[in-house]
Amino acid sequence: IISAIAGRNDLIFCDRENHASIYDGIRLSFAKMVRYDHNDMADLEYPPIENKDLDIGIIIESKATKLLRFLEKKALEMGPLDYKLESLNQKTDDYLYTWLNHDQMYERFDIIGEEIFYFIENHSFSNNAVREQYNWNPFTNYKKEGLK
Repeated sequence: IISAIAGRNDLIFCDRENHASIYDGIRLSFAKMVRYDHNDMADLEYPPIENKDLDIGIIIESKATKLLRFLEKKALEMGPLDYKLESLNQKTDDYLYTWLNHDQMYERFDIIGEEIFYFIENHSFSNNAVREQYNWNPFTNYKKEGLK
């Protein structure tokens, strides 16, 4: 299945203790793989993308998913959630913050879709894009009214 959804231009982060079949699937996909220590994604550094032909736009989520909220205590034992652009250690042509969590970004294209299309056409996000981090507790389920 992995080789059906990932390819040469993809990057997959993989726990060192994943089953060999997962590693085989990644190898068959020809995706680049970054391994991290078992259950220790907190110390994982994103490798910089080294392709000058790509326009890199990063959309940064600003709140915890339902699963992460459920596991809040355990998640915070691993360290604080860091939604700062600088912590990604990534060259970017532009970025924006969204009030969505990671799961919602796949469901709420009505919120971020226009910016994605704008980026594809203009190689940057629009002037309306939020470029300041939301100053809130990412574990609180905020109401959506009035958010961009």
